[in-house]
Amino acid sequence: MLNKKAIAALAAGATLVSGLAFAAPAMAEDSAWNNIVVSTPDKSAEIAKAEKELKDATAALQDEQVKVPALKLAADRAQEKVDETYKAFTKFTEDERKAAKENGQNPVDKALKAWKDAQTEATASKKKLDDQNKVVEEKQKTVNEKKEALNKLKGGNSSSTPTTPTTPKNDKKIDLINLLNGGDEPSGATMVSPLGTSTLYTNYKGLTAELIKKGITNIAAYDALLDKLEFGLKQSGWANIIKNFGGDNCAYLGKLRRQLQKAVKHYGHVEAAVKDILAELNEDYNDAKAAEDWDAAKVIKGKIAQAKGLLEVAHHNRTRAEAILDSANDHARDLSCDTGAKDVLKALKGAKADKKADKKADAKKAAPLAKTGAVVALAAVAASVLAGMGVALRKIRH
Repeated sequence: MLNKKAIAALAAGATLVSGLAFAAPAMAEDSAWNNIVVSTPDKSAEIAKAEKELKDATAALQDEQVKVPALKLAADRAQEKVDETYKAFTKFTEDERKAAKENGQNPVDKALKAWKDAQTEATASKKKLDDQNKVVEEKQKTVNEKKEALNKLKGGNSSSTPTTPTTPKNDKKIDLINLLNGGDEPSGATMVSPLGTSTLYTNYKGLTAELIKKGITNIAAYDALLDKLEFGLKQSGWANIIKNFGGDNCAYLGKLRRQLQKAVKHYGHVEAAVKDILAELNEDYNDAKAAEDWDAAKVIKGKIAQAKGLLEVAHHNRTRAEAILDSANDHARDLSCDTGAKDVLKALKGAKADKKADKKADAKKAAPLAKTGAVVALAAVAASVLAGMGVALRKIRH
């Protein structure tokens, strides 16, 4: 037997079925109902759109990146001019400044103005570089966002690691030799040096793989070595750079000189490798234009601009390495660190000591002889005097 609740449920079900039966003809006659289409999103189209946006964002990033090398080079040269004009100003003594004022001519003021003008120019150059780096960072953020959106569409990990170059804090001493031994070597493709000057990191972006294929290694380490040494030399000179690490100064300086010799060769190899890359990119660019693949041509053109910038900066760094090596060699000569120099000095000191000893010995030997000679000479003089007196006496008698 059915209870009251079951009977009520059956009645409600019957009512619903009858309602649907009456509504079915009306729904069949309603054209709007028939035209409803249930559609699913076209994911392939969205992915294609996202890929194009990422490609465009990457191209925009490269367009801004290629502007950095020239600005970096200009900023470096402006700073060099500041250093040169400062040296020119400080070479005047107080007396020279006073004499210049009394004579109505003041080269000191002229030198001071040149130094201040150089500082103004350096500040402006650095601001341009900083502003451009900010633009690059913004473009990089856009690329990161586009990558994240594409990953979401593809169902991958939505979190992406930003690749914006960051400047690590230089809060500890970095052993310069370890830079080339992997101890303190910067890692990754961003090529940021310990001092944050990032001399070449922008240029290497997009070309790192090609350079590795050409056998170029230790890219970040050599950049960091130059930056570290150049910064230290401007601050305190070789003496303070070396004494901070203790031990045998000549041995440590010798290691640095060998690493600088390697750095000179390294940047020469970079120049040669980039020239090869440029030749290959130019061929690819011509092929892309011939095939009317303008998207590919635009990307290749950006890499060509990067390679040209890298070639210029690599040459500049080779010049820097040569200059620092010359300076290190000069300091090594000042310390008599060159091979055999210390032994020569010791030998010279020993020879001087031997000469002094010989002189003393000769003096001792000569003393008795000198005394004997003096006695003989006195006896001869006395005999001569006596003989003279005898002759005189004989003459007096006669």
